[in-house]
Amino acid sequence: MSTVPKFNAGEACGEGKEKAGQWAQSVRDTAQNAAQSAHDTAQNAAQCTKQSAEHTGGLMQQAGEQMMGMAYGAVEAVKNAVGMGSDNNTTANKTNSNTKY
Repeated sequence: MSTVPKFNAGEACGEGKEKAGQWAQSVRDTAQNAAQSAHDTAQNAAQCTKQSAEHTGGLMQQAGEQMMGMAYGAVEAVKNAVGMGSDNNTTANKTNSNTKY
């Protein structure tokens, strides 16, 4: 007599459901990890953008202050060239004498 493997439909169905459940859980875990990774990447990008904007703003402010200083120096040079300039000490004394404490 030959041995014929027995096929149990109920057992096969249960194993199939178990494998499907494991696969579904694996897919959920992978999706959750991908979402967390995307969230972390977005936060890092936002932080880098903020830091870059702060750095750029500081550079622009410095450049603006330098330009104002250069413009003031140019105005004083023109005043001195045409004889309208005044001595820095005299200007400082006039300013200080008008200041009330």
